[in-house]
Amino acid sequence: MDDLYALVYVSEAVSPFTEAELDTLLEVSRAYNRRLGVTGFLAYEDPVAEERPGTFVQRIEGPRDAVRDVFEQRILPATRHVNVEIKMEGAIRQRTFGDWTMAFQRRAADDPEGFDHLVDRLGPPPA
Repeated sequence: MDDLYALVYVSEAVSPFTEAELDTLLEVSRAYNRRLGVTGFLAYEDPVAEERPGTFVQRIEGPRDAVRDVFEQRILPATRHVNVEIKMEGAIRQRTFGDWTMAFQRRAADDPEGFDHLVDRLGPPPA
């Protein structure tokens, strides 16, 4: 069995995502992840203002090669977001989102908990 691996990143949307665009993104991502045995969580924070049209945070987990494939072949080349920054990456003992090919949460820009707190919670525990 391949060792489990997780990667958490944040990025900024180039323009605000509509509900339909998010639905399409999730549908395509879930199908791709299912084929590779990847699970995870995606959150989208609504735009604050024109200068920040939305923020993503995502945790992907699964076999190391599959996680790297999703990140390098699907996430990095995507043109709908910029400033992709890995926050945490490494081996994990078990999946956090084992039953979800891509769990999703849309967050309000004024959520007091904020994305920094979410990034901390999504980080992989030490292996």
